[in-house]
Amino acid sequence: MRKYLLPKEGRFYKANLHCHSTLSDGDYTPEQLKEHYKSRGYSILAITDHEWLNEHSYLDDEDFLTITGFELEVLEPTHLPNKQKKVCHINFFAKEQKNTTLFAFNPKYFWSGNREKAKTLKHTGPDDYERVYSAEGVNDILRLAKENGFLSCLNHPDWSLQNLDDYRDYDGFTMMEIYNYSSDIDGSYAYAAKDYDNMLRMGKKLFVCASDDNHDRFAVNHPHHDSFGGFTYIKAPELKYEAVINALEKGDFYASMGPEIHELYAEDGKIYVKTSPAKRIIMIPKGRNYNCVSAFEGEHVTEAVFELNDLEYEEYFRFEVIDERGRRAATRAYYLNEILG
Repeated sequence: MRKYLLPKEGRFYKANLHCHSTLSDGDYTPEQLKEHYKSRGYSILAITDHEWLNEHSYLDDEDFLTITGFELEVLEPTHLPNKQKKVCHINFFAKEQKNTTLFAFNPKYFWSGNREKAKTLKHTGPDDYERVYSAEGVNDILRLAKENGFLSCLNHPDWSLQNLDDYRDYDGFTMMEIYNYSSDIDGSYAYAAKDYDNMLRMGKKLFVCASDDNHDRFAVNHPHHDSFGGFTYIKAPELKYEAVINALEKGDFYASMGPEIHELYAEDGKIYVKTSPAKRIIMIPKGRNYNCVSAFEGEHVTEAVFELNDLEYEEYFRFEVIDERGRRAATRAYYLNEILG
């Protein structure tokens, strides 16, 4: 019996889940961002301005959907210069498009010129929630997010100077950025596969996305233009808010810098992966039972078949697809009990 790991029904929608506009520190208005991304084949955009929670449904049409969200910061309380401090940046996505009530609200996290205006924003809880840079502090914010109807994403751990000691006890993230294009443009280590594998091996179940984190300060043809490099393919039955959020909650998506994963399913003791032309398709488990299908020089592969028997004693596996330019696509972890149970 065939079991689809990425849903059979529906279609893939190309999404950027991390984006900044003139409402915080981006150079494009929300209207310009829609034009910018829709012209490049994107169907979904989450405008996640710093601390500003806005809904942009007025931009929606039958081919384009905005996700309501914002980016929140928790800053390490040291006397180091700001660029030396650790931070935890989290994107939150509202499960209801019209939900624009902030939580964990504290005006000191807004730019100084915006702090008075910030006090007029809708929020729950105290007027100056104390954000604590610790696992307990982050987990409390994640708790508030869940209570207030939001999904969560851990952003760019390397840019944030975070390591295993910081995130080993985080609990409750929906997903993390396995790739952040703006960090890549800046020269930071932007592909966070090791961080994801560390979390998985510690028993944390979360999904992965790839995002631009764009601010658009350079022209489109400039090498430092930070749009269109990291994106997420979301498989949903229709381009409706509830359907897309449901897909994000279930993990019906994958991260990419370019390669596409067309099908992913289990059947008769085997896992089948079908992709756009690639140089390598890799199965990455919890332990050392790695498996890889590679193309010969000058050739490509577009599918791979892996034996489930090779995963004896493993708990989960995930996939990466690498194209001839070195760009990667990455799936979430799939657990054997999901497939065999």
